Amino acid sequence: MPELVPALASYTTSWGTTVGGVYTPPGQRGQGVARRVLAGHLAELREAGVRRAVLFSSDPAARRAYEAIGFQRCGSYALVLFAGPTFVEQ
Repeated sequence: MPELVPALASYTTSWGTTVGGVYTPPGQRGQGVARRVLAGHLAELREAGVRRAVLFSSDPAARRAYEAIGFQRCGSYALVLFAGPTFVEQ
């Protein structure tokens, strides 16, 4: 069976980067693995000129990891799921 490894995704524009989809395999959680992977990714982006990063988290352990590498809480968010297609007239 292939070994599971930590993963993350980010989307970068001229404004900065949005980090999402951070995943740590269960057997590696609580060891700082995601923190190191994310910090390394952000260092690469900084070398490429990116100066802003934002991410969203609802998990307390993940928030502690993000705060440990310098992220600060600046608000909260909500997710709205519509039952069906919604069209807005312009």
